[in-house]
Amino acid sequence: MKDNEVTFHREKIGFIPLNGNIIFSKGEILKLDTFEKAKKHMHENSNVDGYYYPPVIARYPLRDPAYQEPDFTSGPVARTKKPAHLFKLPASHEIVLHLPYSDDPRNNECMFLVQFLACIFGIRAHISEWWIDGRVPQKNSNDYIICEKDLANLTDMALDTWSKCETPEQQLHLTNLLYMHNRVFAYEWDWEQFTIAYMVFDGCYRYLQRYMVREKISGHANRLKFVLDELDKTFEDKRIKTSEEDQIKTLKEEQIKTLKEERIKYFVFLRNNLFHETLWDSKQPGTSVSRNAFIASRQMKKICTRVLLYILGYKGNYFAQPWWSAGSGYVLKWPE
Repeated sequence: MKDNEVTFHREKIGFIPLNGNIIFSKGEILKLDTFEKAKKHMHENSNVDGYYYPPVIARYPLRDPAYQEPDFTSGPVARTKKPAHLFKLPASHEIVLHLPYSDDPRNNECMFLVQFLACIFGIRAHISEWWIDGRVPQKNSNDYIICEKDLANLTDMALDTWSKCETPEQQLHLTNLLYMHNRVFAYEWDWEQFTIAYMVFDGCYRYLQRYMVREKISGHANRLKFVLDELDKTFEDKRIKTSEEDQIKTLKEEQIKTLKEERIKYFVFLRNNLFHETLWDSKQPGTSVSRNAFIASRQMKKICTRVLLYILGYKGNYFAQPWWSAGSGYVLKWPE
């Protein structure tokens, strides 16, 4: 390659609900001309509950066995209809990378960027030529609203963090954390969601311990407390000032501390009960449980969202927002 020659790698991705482009220092994420068509498809084929479900597939008789050509005019073979295990989402954007860091940008930079964007928007997404499984959120599942004008800075931040990983194994660890985090609401049962969310938290703790803080902590309650304390160090304690909910505003510092400690103990109880006793809230998984158990997966996901943004280098006041609250009106901005 000549010194003045610029190389590009292009990869279509779907489906990102962004009606615009992201221009960052190492490339662009450009809206395709087919964006509106893709958006219409996702809307018309998603459920009123806010999820896009796997399409129904079936086996059809062959019109010409020699060419393996199906005959769609005669109807499907009896008893072959089922939800697709794997399917594709329509492409909405194209990643254009300038001078990619690796020899295989599809399986490295692009795979990371797709999972990062999905995390930021609170959805699921994939490289358009690949397959996806399970249900796909069509509404932002995060407890914040994204400030689109700051997407370029956030993308630069994330890709810079990924590129500075010491080994390919560390890069894959980071990408997989985002991937599994985005999968939490692909599952429908509360106990399934909690299992994946806690798996992600464990992975986040190991990432912090191995690559950033380098301090080993024993005990799941201690690990949760340790990680949340690390987030607290990134800002002056503004929880009471920045919260928009009246009941949180009136809580005193000691009450907040007690509330957090009680939730941590409860998360560990749920985890141990489920992983070691196959019990969910001391009951059979799939049966009615307490409200605290029902919302535990959402609270764990909120914690993981904060930890992942912390790992990626974000320094804003989002960490001051109470993860135990049901609020979702915070606007995620680039720190000034």
